[in-house]
Amino acid sequence: MTHFTSFVFGSGLLFLSANVLAQEAVTPVQETPVVQEAPVVQSNASPGWNFHFVGSAWSRYELRDNYTFMGGSTPNNGEDFFIYNVRPGIESEPFRLRGNRSITVRIVPQGTAIRHAGVTGNDGNVSLHEGYSLLDFGISTLQTGRFEMYYGEGRLVGPSFWHVTGRAFDGARFSYNPGFQLDVFATQTTEISTYLRGGGTSEIGGGDQWFNGIYAQLGPIVSENLDLDLYVYQRYWMRDHRGPMIDDNDTPDDLNDDIITTTPNRDDLNEFTLGARVAGEASSLDYEVELMYQMGSRNTADEVAAYSADLVLGYTLPSSMRLGFTGFMVSGNDPDTDADESFNRLFGQSHKFFGLMDYVGHRNNLAGGSFFLRHKIAEQWVVTADVFYFMRPHLVVDGEDGMNALGEELDLSLKYIFGVKTALRGGASVFLPASNDIAEDPAYFFELMMVTRF
Repeated sequence: MTHFTSFVFGSGLLFLSANVLAQEAVTPVQETPVVQEAPVVQSNASPGWNFHFVGSAWSRYELRDNYTFMGGSTPNNGEDFFIYNVRPGIESEPFRLRGNRSITVRIVPQGTAIRHAGVTGNDGNVSLHEGYSLLDFGISTLQTGRFEMYYGEGRLVGPSFWHVTGRAFDGARFSYNPGFQLDVFATQTTEISTYLRGGGTSEIGGGDQWFNGIYAQLGPIVSENLDLDLYVYQRYWMRDHRGPMIDDNDTPDDLNDDIITTTPNRDDLNEFTLGARVAGEASSLDYEVELMYQMGSRNTADEVAAYSADLVLGYTLPSSMRLGFTGFMVSGNDPDTDADESFNRLFGQSHKFFGLMDYVGHRNNLAGGSFFLRHKIAEQWVVTADVFYFMRPHLVVDGEDGMNALGEELDLSLKYIFGVKTALRGGASVFLPASNDIAEDPAYFFELMMVTRF
């Protein structure tokens, strides 16, 4: 199945686009710009092309102390640094084509850096965060280039805005919206080419990494206030590619589940993730449930049988204070079976769901929950608090396999909102290890972050 999957996704996108091109658009193109009240620049290159400025800028100071447990962070006894990310970009207003069709172009470069105290000569990096064209046919769109993707609450696919470089995908995405939304995408996360940069093979597609998917948002069919999402994702590595990889297979007595290792090839990775998500509100109560299952094959096993589940329950008081509970389960590998039961969270935002500290990190073999509070204490002030409890479903201790506590994390943050698009946030956290086997002393985290979107 080396080329079959890519052929199916590519052919499907071309077929859907060709059918839409053969039809007249159902609804006229709306000329409303994405960012309101932004400066407009008249292009001299093509009459009728108007652009407005888009993007964001943020800078953050971080202090980390006693990160000695390698859950998802490099172990260290203490460090502090500054991080910044600047994305000044432009986006065109829809430019009319024949038949009430239109095209929009978006170009967003970014500059990033992590500066440690006392370190000189680090001038940061400049790259392209987004660069795509969007063909609008009225009832559907075709997006090609480099673009962000965000599905559901971002557990498996998200842009990771908090990260120094963020995340975007190279490929194509077809969206069909006749009252509900159906997305079909094919993206390439790594391209290996002997001709372009070496390290590849002489075979077409050798070493390439693909991330493809179908995501259906069906909630509007049932109710305007309901999210009902069904999806399937595929990770696929073509033929031989030597280099580092993520170890998805947990060692039962290993605290460091998702460490970087080296593998001779990736011939056998053809993994599918099936998922369903339901979210909505009922009076003052809000809820969300997401269930995920992985199957297929990896180079660690001929069979994958992994799962993950997330639950969120919230209640909003008359004072607008929101209280709630979250629960999560990410399966780890059972060494007594031939299948690989370790669930991979793909391109998700672990920082959002597993604590501000990133102490536990992006990993499998994890279960737990949290209690949270969100409250706007004044017109421009918002306070948030989270208390997490983490455990491991699989770890052999004295010959017994069972739940094993990792510890608790307490997060507290305060945000001041200067206006619609600018905010200052400070946060402090502590991780309390369950035992000396995890870490001997608590770990601490502090951040101060300014964010502007335009």
